[in-house]
Amino acid sequence: MQENNELDGGADLCSDSVLASIAQCLTDYLHTYGWNGQSCDVLRYLAEETESRLRQGKGVRFSTTAIYSAIRGNQAGDQSQWLSRIWNDLTSRIFSQREDGLKEFSRARGLHHYPWIAKVPSPGGAGNPALYHLEARPLPPKINLTNESPARDGIVSPRIHYIPELRPEPAWWLRWLFSQRYSGTGWRKWLGLLGPLVWILAFLGLLLVAGLVLGHDKAPLNAQHLTYFIFIIGTGAYALKLLREFGAFLDDHIALAPDFVVALREYGVCVELYRPIAAATGTPRALRLVRYAAKCPACGSQVLLERGEPDFPRRLVGRCQESPREHIFSFDRVSSRGYWLRGEELI
Repeated sequence: MQENNELDGGADLCSDSVLASIAQCLTDYLHTYGWNGQSCDVLRYLAEETESRLRQGKGVRFSTTAIYSAIRGNQAGDQSQWLSRIWNDLTSRIFSQREDGLKEFSRARGLHHYPWIAKVPSPGGAGNPALYHLEARPLPPKINLTNESPARDGIVSPRIHYIPELRPEPAWWLRWLFSQRYSGTGWRKWLGLLGPLVWILAFLGLLLVAGLVLGHDKAPLNAQHLTYFIFIIGTGAYALKLLREFGAFLDDHIALAPDFVVALREYGVCVELYRPIAAATGTPRALRLVRYAAKCPACGSQVLLERGEPDFPRRLVGRCQESPREHIFSFDRVSSRGYWLRGEELI
């Protein structure tokens, strides 16, 4: 790459064509799967400005001042401290949450690398700032065990491709359970699976106590008895609901995560018994939190998993966030593919 002596320029290690492809990939990824916040703004700036500078033949490394000015304008503040906080968040929390999604998004575009960010530390001294840039990380080979083949006559080709867009944060009181890259293995997995059974047993215990109290009470029927009856019916119904949901989860290996399992800001999260498709058959499954997402081919909005009821009972379906009742897709967690269930005639 052409050397550039600007303060926020410089040579990069990969070819211009590879760098341009991963910059465009990151821009497209953030267009669909971006989030609100300055950390996303920094990523978007690096991706878009890298593309622009490559077209102009300029260097693609950026100083703290360049990034700060682009995001915050002329606001006064400690530029180094501001970017250091964001950079630490990007390289620790956000990267661990989104690495899988970036890999799958890049692989679906036919790339051999996926994008992320890197930093060249300052050598010290005045006029020698740290520089930030995109880097191309090689994609690991993917073993295809699904025997996928091109669409044949009479067979509808897949319309959307889901990616594990995010590894969501669990609720604060469950972080110890999902401590390994937001997944639980070994005894943590079994404790997570047995948790619903404990709740079911507790409800059944309360049901038994209420029944015994009611059976030994010889007083005439009164308002207290009515309260016990309502309690017994309500408790039994809720225990049965939990039992059915737990059975469905064991059958399907995936379900929408209850609200109390994930952090308050998370949405569209699933809990999944996951085993990599390339892993051996006997490899134990892990219990993980994940958010599957795709891009709607009709309007370009994000597609997230939701319950299929009432039209598609006992299914997880992909619903477009802009038109959740009309742009609906199937979801297969093995192939990560989805087909139109409703709305295909709109495009």
